[in-house]
Amino acid sequence: MLNIVFIGIANELPEHDDKYELHRLLSTLLSMEMPVDEKLGIMEKEYSISVDDRINVPKDVILSYFYPETPVTKMMEIRRQYE
Repeated sequence: MLNIVFIGIANELPEHDDKYELHRLLSTLLSMEMPVDEKLGIMEKEYSISVDDRINVPKDVILSYFYPETPVTKMMEIRRQYE
């Protein structure tokens, strides 16, 4: 089954309203004209999306993604080796 969704995005940012919330977020993210600082400000202020230059993912989560068959106790041993 194939689902296709079209969302109309204008060049101008829609007004801040619950009715246009998704459109405003997508317009902010995909705008080629809006400065990055302004995008980040809108994302944090209006959508509570904080952007950080660090990615904080626990190592055991990463390891369990790549090795799903490995037990948690083994993961903890592997994690201790890299700390």
